[in-house]
Amino acid sequence: MTGGLEAVDDDENGVVHQWDAAVFNGVAGHFDEQSLDILRAQNEVAWIEEDIILQKSVASLTQQSNAPWGLSRLSSTTPLNVPARNFDPTNTTFSYTFPTTAGKGVDIYILDSGIRTTHDDFGNRAQFLETFVNGAQGTDRDGHGTHVACTTAGSFFGVAKSANVFAVKVLNDQGAGPISAIISGLSLVSERFANQTSTNSNSNNNATAGGAQAVVSPPTLRARAVANVNNFTLLNQLPTSLNSTSPGTGFRPAVVNMSLGGSGNSRSLDRAVKALIAQGVVVVVAAGNDGVDVGDSSPAGVAEAISVGAMDVRDQVPSFSNFGTQVAVFGPGKDIISCGINSDTGSAVLSGTSMAAPHVAGLSALLLGEDPTLTPAQVKTKIQSLALRGALGRGFKTGTGTQNLVAQVESK
Repeated sequence: MTGGLEAVDDDENGVVHQWDAAVFNGVAGHFDEQSLDILRAQNEVAWIEEDIILQKSVASLTQQSNAPWGLSRLSSTTPLNVPARNFDPTNTTFSYTFPTTAGKGVDIYILDSGIRTTHDDFGNRAQFLETFVNGAQGTDRDGHGTHVACTTAGSFFGVAKSANVFAVKVLNDQGAGPISAIISGLSLVSERFANQTSTNSNSNNNATAGGAQAVVSPPTLRARAVANVNNFTLLNQLPTSLNSTSPGTGFRPAVVNMSLGGSGNSRSLDRAVKALIAQGVVVVVAAGNDGVDVGDSSPAGVAEAISVGAMDVRDQVPSFSNFGTQVAVFGPGKDIISCGINSDTGSAVLSGTSMAAPHVAGLSALLLGEDPTLTPAQVKTKIQSLALRGALGRGFKTGTGTQNLVAQVESK
């Protein structure tokens, strides 16, 4: 160096990096105070600053020590230590480790029988949007939707404890609803998503984006889609007209949970789901409870969606869980405790792929909370790459093309 500039006597002496480019013109190195004073006196030197060490932008982890078994299995790489028989599903002495961001800044839409939004476990993060079926307006009289919503984002029972939850009631008070109502619910999500700007602190794009809508004229239906923890039927002929546009940027991250479905195929419903996913919304669906191959059943057969099978506390697959190549991953779905509708502190235990799906919807929200730029395809790929392989035992259908994957929280 000129002008009497000397390097600090260190393993690395003098200039370590030198740039003469459009992005930056300067040097970095190790120098003593005298050398720095000489540098500061040079007219060519605009400023001098410390070479600060930056850290990767990931959230730290926190732990819930009184969690239900379903949450615990998501963050455990080994089988849970439970009795061989007579397991109590109300046991909440398990631990659950999850990112401290906990899905903050992510919207989860629950297309179901409604939500008891006043339940304490939502902590004022739940909002009722609209009812598209007959029955009690703005509430949940069936209990299915509240249970599902609480598993996705309840502060005690939920996976993504800081996410926002929105009720879109497409199933009536007996847990049944026409496909036209479900498509109307998807259309509502599409409109909201298109009009939402991202307020997540990790997002660099806060521009308002216009966009896609999924709209189908509701037909007169003869059959209804039943969506409790039992089997479902879809026997409807529906119109195929659907308009969609490409997704824009600057959206607030969103996940849709659809714990409903059937053994039949609806082109209209599948097309609406596909359009919403193409718009940028992650859609998680229950694989179904018929104990058969998903095939092209709606909406579990939509390849772009995340179809979820059920497992029990001992890593076994219950006989009711559907399987097949369309099942992306398995999640806790038998004897799941979550919010009930009898009071604002009530709980209930339910079983079904309806219970497995919200575990994965919550996982999707956790991933989007850390990186809101992830596309639905990237979220699905990441959930599968993080999953435990080969952990499922008795009841897993080998030779069916089903992937032996157990959903897991990302650990840093």
